[in-house]
Amino acid sequence: MSPRTDDTRDEQGSTRRRFLAGAVAAGGAASVLSATGGDAVVSGASASETAAERWKMFAADRQNTGRNGAAAPRSGVEVDWQRPLGAFTEATFDRLTTYVGTEEGTLYAIKRLSGETDWRFEFDDPVTTAPVVADGIAYVTTGSSVAAVRTGSQSALWTTDLDGSVTTPVTTTGDRVVVATDAGTTYSLARDSGAVRWTVETDAVVEGTPAFGDDRVFVLTTEGTLRSFDRQSGTGRWRFETDAASDDVVPVVRDDRVYVGDAAGTVYAVDQSNGRDRWTVDLGSAVRKGVTASDRRLFVPTQDGRVHALRRVSGTERWVTDVGDTPAAKPALGSSVLYVATESDAVYALDAGDGSEEWTARLAVDDPQVSIVDDTVGVVGDRYVSLTRGDETALVERSFDEGVETTWNTRLEGTATASPVVGGDTLYAGDDAGECYALATGDGSERFRYDADGDVRSLALGGALYLGTAAGTVTALAPDSGDERWTVATPRAVSGVAPLGETVVATAAGTLYRFGDGGDQRWSATLGSDASPPAVGRGRVHTGVDGAVVAVAADGAQRWRFDGDGVFRRPAPAGDRVYAASDDGRLVALAADDGSEAWGFDLGTAAGAGPAVAGDTVYVGAGSELVAVGTDGTERWRTDVGAEIRSRPLAVGDRVYVGGEDDRLTALDTAGSVQWRYDTGDALRTTPVPAGGSLFVTNADAAAVDPPESVATPTPSPTRTETPAPTETATPGPGTTTQPTPTETPTPGPGTTTAGTGQTPTPTETPTPGPGTTTGTTAAGGGPTPTGTATATATSTPTATPGNGGGGLTGRLEDLGIPGWAPFAGAGAVAALAVLGGLVKFFGSDEPAEAQTADALTWGDEMPSSEEETGGTDAGEDGPDDRE
Repeated sequence: MSPRTDDTRDEQGSTRRRFLAGAVAAGGAASVLSATGGDAVVSGASASETAAERWKMFAADRQNTGRNGAAAPRSGVEVDWQRPLGAFTEATFDRLTTYVGTEEGTLYAIKRLSGETDWRFEFDDPVTTAPVVADGIAYVTTGSSVAAVRTGSQSALWTTDLDGSVTTPVTTTGDRVVVATDAGTTYSLARDSGAVRWTVETDAVVEGTPAFGDDRVFVLTTEGTLRSFDRQSGTGRWRFETDAASDDVVPVVRDDRVYVGDAAGTVYAVDQSNGRDRWTVDLGSAVRKGVTASDRRLFVPTQDGRVHALRRVSGTERWVTDVGDTPAAKPALGSSVLYVATESDAVYALDAGDGSEEWTARLAVDDPQVSIVDDTVGVVGDRYVSLTRGDETALVERSFDEGVETTWNTRLEGTATASPVVGGDTLYAGDDAGECYALATGDGSERFRYDADGDVRSLALGGALYLGTAAGTVTALAPDSGDERWTVATPRAVSGVAPLGETVVATAAGTLYRFGDGGDQRWSATLGSDASPPAVGRGRVHTGVDGAVVAVAADGAQRWRFDGDGVFRRPAPAGDRVYAASDDGRLVALAADDGSEAWGFDLGTAAGAGPAVAGDTVYVGAGSELVAVGTDGTERWRTDVGAEIRSRPLAVGDRVYVGGEDDRLTALDTAGSVQWRYDTGDALRTTPVPAGGSLFVTNADAAAVDPPESVATPTPSPTRTETPAPTETATPGPGTTTQPTPTETPTPGPGTTTAGTGQTPTPTETPTPGPGTTTGTTAAGGGPTPTGTATATATSTPTATPGNGGGGLTGRLEDLGIPGWAPFAGAGAVAALAVLGGLVKFFGSDEPAEAQTADALTWGDEMPSSEEETGGTDAGEDGPDDRE
């Protein structure tokens, strides 16, 4: 088939072409290919047109050194241009063009100075590895084939089909192209025709790009075998065994040695000629991707987030720098700066001489790969970002959607495992490093930090700042200073905490506890296995367990129990309904008074977290879909956000915000259309908190995000509160003496605003089901259980560890049960936001007394309470509770 060419040009001078070519296949049938050009791009300042220090293949050269000597940005950086491409291969360059491949099967040739598409070439299968550009030919791996494309005419030169999917980027030298497949075969092809010159079978798959020596080809298998072959004939010369596997590690050749690393953290220097090791060094953590080599040093990234500089001739360590994130790719070395990309979507520029940090760039990319040319750093990870010299030393561009800005960004020691809360002008966050942070909402500066005794799984603000940890402790801190007031230990990991008046309730394993303002235990109630974080509404505590939703009164007596299928996530009380979703894929609306089922809705797949309610709509994540269901039980819409949802949505104003496992916060309008996305650097399993027109997001970082729209502050509409029935009292266990509980009269603390007394909240009307609505019939096998099933046990008070300070908030929280936005309450509380100087406010109570305000809104995901909740794995490593 002959190519067809359209030589018309657009206003910017880009040639628009389309080619259909029948490629001559040396090893199989030809593919139909096409090329087009002239795409738009977001562009900025451009670099000078100088001859490039070329990066024409993976890791810069055929030896895989990862170095080209370019004088790329050193003291500061800025975004030159960026564009979404769906690209995940390392970029390669010739003098004025950037080449990158995509999962959709497109090879892009992009003008390096402006970011505009010069041309593109379409393949039938994804372009899976970095293209090689040499002598006017681009060599590309696609599916189980290698193809050669003329860069001048954009026509196919040849295509060769192989015996399996290609697992390595192409390496070229002289007259050969070398590549490996998942069948364990390494191929040497003729550069001019694609004809197979030789093949060799290895004992395991080769994932690291083959490297060339003077007359040898070196490949490293995933099982840790380094093989040497004659470059022309493929004859085996020697083999060297490492001590551990070497998945995706690239061999590197420099002078007379080959350098490799393994999963045990050992780096080996192997003699090219005979395969004997010259030296080994143990770095204590798995080598990531492979070393980068200069004339005198090796730069080695390791799994623990460190970069080591070793003397190349001896292996002696010269310096080590902890970048805090696992490296995502081999580092790239310029003239004097080492560029390290990490799995949290950041790029670090380190001084190659001493390892000191020059600058960082946190970008809206996924697992970035870095290559350098002239004064440019090319970063690829779904989108392509071109970085050039600038003034920023801590660049944050987490979203490239128009109008989405990062006001500030603060690095956490670990990954956030509790959703943040805001009180006044302070943001509180907790992570899996056992740290609780108090940060200024204005600039992210640290006000205090509290070192907890385990992963911080839940945060709540009430009469104190409450922490629940994986170590099973509940701690009360002074919100203004971080002084510890008290700490109480429970037998199991705490999954969630929520304020209840001047007290706090907490779930640990299958038990619900209530602690007084001094840490004294008021009561405990056994509810069932896999208890979710608690949610407070209408003076009751609601919890999801395995096979049920349970409502417990403020005195510990069970009010009702709804039995259903699956493990229920954290419920969402809203007005006279309680909404709950389960991993059995069902969303139910229950009567708040007695737990009877008003309606049930089939989500189609397991709910990844609890629901949120705003106005007349319930929002819940099911798989990768955000599902909107009316409060009458009818589906409004469902939108696929592209990745599994394991955190509760936030619905406020005309926007719904939800996090995903693809490291994204997605903003949708109330019709289900995606408005913008924000890159969080890691899977987002916490719920953002709004305050002062911004969103505060916590993950590996804590960040203040200003979206194009001002984040609305809902106005609460109070509903009636419950007057506890005198017959529903806690039943003490055998031999237990129950002490009467005095009336808890709230004492306003410093800065607490007290609402007027004697006001009667207005009851909320029960929604009337519309046509086609599922009726309130209890499903087969499920339904409310009369009160008294669970027994609240008044126990002897455990010894509380007193803190060393006081102060902060002391006012009680009055639950208002607001149906329009109740799900925003965190740590299981039903909450409301009030416009008070841009502050976020939380409301909740266990008494039908006067309403009072406190200084925070709490929400989000907390960690599971036991190993059973995470399938037997260590929940402390898995992130926040996906049952929230």
